[in-house]
Amino acid sequence: ERKLAEFRQQLAAHQLADYQQQVATLMPDALQGKGLEEGYPLRQLASVITQSDSIQIERAGSLFEKAKKSFRERLFEESNLMLVELINKYPDSIHVVEAHFLLAEGRYQLGELESSVETIEKMIALFPESELTGFALLRLGRVFEKQDRLEDAADIYRAVLSNFKQDEIARQAKVSLKQVAL
Repeated sequence: ERKLAEFRQQLAAHQLADYQQQVATLMPDALQGKGLEEGYPLRQLASVITQSDSIQIERAGSLFEKAKKSFRERLFEESNLMLVELINKYPDSIHVVEAHFLLAEGRYQLGELESSVETIEKMIALFPESELTGFALLRLGRVFEKQDRLEDAADIYRAVLSNFKQDEIARQAKVSLKQVAL
């Protein structure tokens, strides 16, 4: 897995160097307006520029995999740092929802309850319909239970039941609601 990550990093570096070379080659003609009547240099430049997205995707994916590995190894502080970096640097990444979820959970595991709650609240605002937000809300209920805010926890579990229809989320919400109601 480490060798694969190193290979991906080398590939991304190579792609970046290739991208820079292509842009450097096309820029003089584009700036001087050569060939603008047919628009070829600008079209070619535009096609090169969009290739940089693959580099961003690769870096976000690599960072996410490292963070997840640290999370699985229960290295929550290390994982949280990488997750925050991913969220800040690559806010459009396909991994950003799961990064928020793992960050909330990592903070919870470290006993950073208020930070965990802030992350969950951000998830609710950004990704209200995500299944992971449903699971994060279940965690929010647990935080409220730890804080002896049982009525707030029950409200959260009821909200999860009414807004998330996925079987596992609903099952956990029902069980949690019964426990709080005792």
